[in-house]
Amino acid sequence: MKQRGSAHSRERRSRCRRCKEVRGSLPKRRAGSIGPCCCRSGVRRGEGGEPDIRSERGLVKKFSEISPSRLAKRLIGIIAEIVLFGATGAGQTPDASPFSLSDLPRLKTFTAHRASSNNRFVGSNDDSKRIMPGETLVMADLRGPGVVNHFWVTVADNEYAWPRLVRLRVYYDGKKTPSVDVPLGDFFGVGHGYERDLDSLPVRNSSFGRARNSYWPMPFRQSCKITVTNEGNRPVTAFYYHVDW
Repeated sequence: MKQRGSAHSRERRSRCRRCKEVRGSLPKRRAGSIGPCCCRSGVRRGEGGEPDIRSERGLVKKFSEISPSRLAKRLIGIIAEIVLFGATGAGQTPDASPFSLSDLPRLKTFTAHRASSNNRFVGSNDDSKRIMPGETLVMADLRGPGVVNHFWVTVADNEYAWPRLVRLRVYYDGKKTPSVDVPLGDFFGVGHGYERDLDSLPVRNSSFGRARNSYWPMPFRQSCKITVTNEGNRPVTAFYYHVDW
């Protein structure tokens, strides 16, 4: 009888299509045991009999053979490395913020100003402004060029949902139409007339939402005018503020 194929082709056909092991070189698998070949056991194993994590089932088997305490130690070690690496990287990366602590030793050429509700003629804490219904208060009327980098307000008002009834407007460079026209509460990130704490990069509210801070950079070339208007039916009894630029 004519022999079909060469020895090389017979060896190639006898190899497993998945793990490329020669079938004839593998020991027979006992019932219920884990064999060394994926075609017999469903788990592919690498050198030394360890599950080969290059296959999905081998990866699952690899983790299933680790005791819970040992696995927990490994996970804690991985998390610690991530935290330490992040802290080291954060310490080595320069802060790009123009108001960062790392920029304090650097000399800058600028002047700092503040417009506020302070009362120069009365003592104690009488530094607020009273705003009647329909009245507009000019918080700041600045001459540029410059940039408003922070302003703070706190308000005493007994009218329901007053943060929606006090309107903030910002006019740039002598324009008659405001570039910012929004209820005061909405500008500080809390809508629907509520007072709530909020902590974010551009706006921060504290003291149950009563102290509002804005850190939005607001640059202007010629001028910047910031106003608030009482659109409610009751007076705003005390409006405290300061604008830093």
